[in-house]
Amino acid sequence: MKKTNYVVTYLADYPCGHRHFLRISMAANDAIEAIGKSQAVLSTFL
Repeated sequence: MKKTNYVVTYLADYPCGHRHFLRISMAANDAIEAIGKSQAVLSTFL
């Protein structure tokens, strides 16, 4: 299966009153795999 480049965007409200986003790009076979990969990356920081 051919890999496609995906960008997964997370959006959150912060105490300063603004909304900030975090974008993670990766190559994946489908959107579900891209979301899973982005969650794995985020879990290393939490």
